[in-house]
Amino acid sequence: MTTLVEIAKRAGVSKSTASNVVRGHCVVAEATRRGLKESAFALGFAGAIAAYGGFIIPRAYGSSIDATGGPQTALFAFVVFYATCVAVTWWFYCRRNAGISC
Repeated sequence: MTTLVEIAKRAGVSKSTASNVVRGHCVVAEATRRGLKESAFALGFAGAIAAYGGFIIPRAYGSSIDATGGPQTALFAFVVFYATCVAVTWWFYCRRNAGISC
């Protein structure tokens, strides 16, 4: 598993700088940000959300097939989840008079 220390070392920056850039808490030169992204890509670093999705989605489909004989239940659950995400995003960001507009 690739660590933030390895990415920072390959990009030639400190671990704290790499951590701050990943979390969006640090303003750095575009070249530094790009170097960190390229280092992460070269080392095969996957973000937590991607890693979680890579585990949950196959697991959900497997459970759905075991329980019902097909993937339809998991597919329906994912469609409902993504539709909810779209509705919440629209409500908080895209509707007229939203607190934070897009």
